[in-house]
Amino acid sequence: MSERIPLTPQMPRNKTGYTAIPESINATPESALWMFTKYVLSIVFGVAILFWVLTEGVAYMVPYLPPESEQWLKPIGEEYIKQETKKNHISTDADYDALLADLKTHLPTPALVDIKVYKGLGDTINAYALPGGKIVLYDGLMRQLDDLDARRFVLAHEMGHVYHRHAIQAMGKSVIYATLLMPAAIAFPQLSGSITSLLNVSSMQHSQAKELEADRYAVMLLKASNYDAHAGVKVFQLLEKGTKNVKTPEFLRTHPPDAARIAQIEALTRGK
Repeated sequence: MSERIPLTPQMPRNKTGYTAIPESINATPESALWMFTKYVLSIVFGVAILFWVLTEGVAYMVPYLPPESEQWLKPIGEEYIKQETKKNHISTDADYDALLADLKTHLPTPALVDIKVYKGLGDTINAYALPGGKIVLYDGLMRQLDDLDARRFVLAHEMGHVYHRHAIQAMGKSVIYATLLMPAAIAFPQLSGSITSLLNVSSMQHSQAKELEADRYAVMLLKASNYDAHAGVKVFQLLEKGTKNVKTPEFLRTHPPDAARIAQIEALTRGK
């Protein structure tokens, strides 16, 4: 009669005769604290990945949105202009209209909305682009720029925001921030302040990238118009004087450091 073959392999036994447990098996149960820590870390990591994918996805998808999407935002900018006009904070200006008309003839591709420029009254040193192609250039900034090409750079920069559709990007990301923040704040109310701060920092970093992109557009547009794109350096030298005593860390600023913007213009206009 042949020897009987066991159906399962025999486990090795130690000297006492008991089955030896392989060293690779960890029989010690995980502590509740470590399990909870892994759970929290997985949630945080997952939300961070989702946040990055969604926000970057918005920026990626904007160029593919139909032109009509810009028209959806026009009422927002129009209402702002209407209210500021009533308060006598802004007005139309023939000189600004002439600057805009000149630069528009050199646009590589037409804007998706009709761009309109306004003069912001008062001493505010600022300029911005609103949804729907409305641009406001504050007199406090423009009258300190005696170089006409420096003024053109400011306008071209705001036209860059319109061209790259930064307004719709910002609004889309704001919706995502709010959508992600709400459930996180409900799940971890004690961390809601920290979560808000982190989202704000991320938003500021995106804002800095948009500002640099608009600067590059301004350099390109002025060079295409045969104007002095290097005059943009004068704009940021002026702004730098007003922010040299600001102690806010760079990563908490909505705009890049003026020195970085000057360096970019210098690099783009070198050998012009």
